[in-house]
Amino acid sequence: MAYTKDSSRRAIYDYQCRVKETGYYLRVPLNMKVERTRTGDKNPSWRQQVANHVNATTAMSGTFESIDSTPSSSTRVSYTVFPGIDIAPYDTASVTGYVAAVRGLPGTDTHTNPTIDASGALYSAYSKAFKQIRKSQISMSGGVFLGEMREAIHMLRHPATALRSHLSDYLRKLGKAKKRNPKKWMNTLSQTWLESSFGWRPFLNDIEDAMSAYDEVTKKAGIQYSKIRAVGKSQKSISGPTNDTFNAFSNVAFKGVSKVHEECFAVIRGEVKREAITTAVDKARCFGLTPSEFMPTVWELLPWSFLVDYFTNIGDIIENSVTDTSNVTWLEQSIVKDRITTYQCEIDVAQNKINAGWRYKSCYGSQSTLKYRRRTVSRSPNVTLTVPPLTFEIPGSEIKELNMLALFTQATSIHQQDTSKLRGRTFR
Repeated sequence: MAYTKDSSRRAIYDYQCRVKETGYYLRVPLNMKVERTRTGDKNPSWRQQVANHVNATTAMSGTFESIDSTPSSSTRVSYTVFPGIDIAPYDTASVTGYVAAVRGLPGTDTHTNPTIDASGALYSAYSKAFKQIRKSQISMSGGVFLGEMREAIHMLRHPATALRSHLSDYLRKLGKAKKRNPKKWMNTLSQTWLESSFGWRPFLNDIEDAMSAYDEVTKKAGIQYSKIRAVGKSQKSISGPTNDTFNAFSNVAFKGVSKVHEECFAVIRGEVKREAITTAVDKARCFGLTPSEFMPTVWELLPWSFLVDYFTNIGDIIENSVTDTSNVTWLEQSIVKDRITTYQCEIDVAQNKINAGWRYKSCYGSQSTLKYRRRTVSRSPNVTLTVPPLTFEIPGSEIKELNMLALFTQATSIHQQDTSKLRGRTFR
């Protein structure tokens, strides 16, 4: 059963101009249709289907526009007789109202839809969905933990090696540290950071995962269902920042800045069934000790593979490609695209001086702003998860940048292939 809902409305914005002495008045209006429509299929049985762990999603598409604007109040005062003679009357022109909205909003009821490609956001959402599906089946990466056991034991025997080896010496020679070896303490800090980031924290996380896996295999619970929700995002610039100058009225000059960009959100929602853990194979799978985990484990244990993953998605591709999706009961996909126009303007002092010439006395006012968003939404109950292609990116996380800085600091003092000095479970 199909349906269509239309809650579109008219948005009326304007600004007005007045000249005090002459009483001249002008109003600049804008009457624009704000589109809000939705079309889709009805599903009166959705509650029962959700209770039965069946896909109750229906196809839907829609458009939603929103406007957020603030008004301005600006005035320019000019002499009417001679410059510098501060006596009335003055020629006062005031501009008040939604200047940014009238200037920045579309002038017709035909508006541009977002054109951004959704593939980047979709692939990001697919990769995150694969990870959540895998997490619902595997509580810990047992192969990685066993492969790093040697370094884990070393860490237990020699906790905080870098900090202990240099702290007392640094405190004793604090006053002369800069003259003798100014880089020594920097190297100590970087090594301590690496021990924490790639040693202690992953090791403690592995212990927590092991406890969770042990709890799972001892409960012997029946069939369980877990929800997944994965979100991918991409964006691109369309235009701007672009400077704009215009005369609102009576040569009262304004200056503004406009910018248009687009965003895309891909959302994957679904449910995964987890069978009761009753056999030895089920227990091994919970601990990540299955043949399918061989390739992800090998990649994790390769020296410096984490650094490659900072710039590419090779690790995600390997992990996604071996994830078992046979127990996924249902999935649905939503794609949201936004085209966002921002505009802000204020009275232009410099241009008003030029416009008024010797008659200029003063001008002042507040800023007017606009944020106009046109959103398109599409939802589909039919989703096929696809392993994302190889991509390259610049690390944007602060933690990743700190890790690379610490590694660079260490690399300047020792040979980069001497991994025995860079303790910390092969930096996983």
